[in-house]
Amino acid sequence: MRDEFLTPLPVLIAGLPPMTGDLIGALLERDPLAEVHQHGGAGEDLVVEVDRLGIRVLIVGAERLEEAHAAASSRPMLKVLVVAADGGDSELHEFVPVRRRLGEISADTLERTMRDAAVSWPPWERV
Repeated sequence: MRDEFLTPLPVLIAGLPPMTGDLIGALLERDPLAEVHQHGGAGEDLVVEVDRLGIRVLIVGAERLEEAHAAASSRPMLKVLVVAADGGDSELHEFVPVRRRLGEISADTLERTMRDAAVSWPPWERV
């Protein structure tokens, strides 16, 4: 698919030091598929801004992680990119609803399902 047929993807940058946020913003603005927004700061709630702008990619500093997870937990299309303050490390967090066919219910099916459900929570802390 050619780029001219794709609509820009709204991206919000929040909670990063000015130099890191500006650098990421400048890199994204070179991409015609990115519609870059900078978070207004303390005045507007991050979740409200995500909804108001229709954000699909949220790029945040690690100290805004909890707020970003709150936004992503009820918005499965939202991708959250968590960036270290110095830009030296990053992680992609996404919450994707999953539906798996388990087949006929049996002791084995129940045991496997319970083991799967017992994995560490929250899932973003698993590495």
